[in-house]
Amino acid sequence: MGDRPPGGSGGRGPGVESEDATGPSGHRGAAPRGRRHAPRVTDDADRLTRQAAALGLHPAGGTAFTGTGQGRSPRAWREAVERGRIPWCADPADAAATVRALAALPEQAASRPDPRYRLLSFRA
Repeated sequence: MGDRPPGGSGGRGPGVESEDATGPSGHRGAAPRGRRHAPRVTDDADRLTRQAAALGLHPAGGTAFTGTGQGRSPRAWREAVERGRIPWCADPADAAATVRALAALPEQAASRPDPRYRLLSFRA
């Protein structure tokens, strides 16, 4: 969980959407690179509900949860990228650009809030 960008779909299954539209832990500077390397996000709640309805499924509930431990400081994200611990930023050119973008963010030591996710449930 710790090295996946909350804004990307890394590890999230169908029906889970991020309530955080930025990149890692609110880092707007890294968001474009995270989005570019993440698979196309197909888990928009309205889109999922329409697709489920087309398959004869109806909403059956849902919940929200926090991506505990995913809220990092720009410095912590930068260090993780520099150490090669972020799979969506493995290309050296992307890693260098991400490190520069993260270094430009204010409050380098301040952790960002953990992202919130929403889980949707459907039934026939």
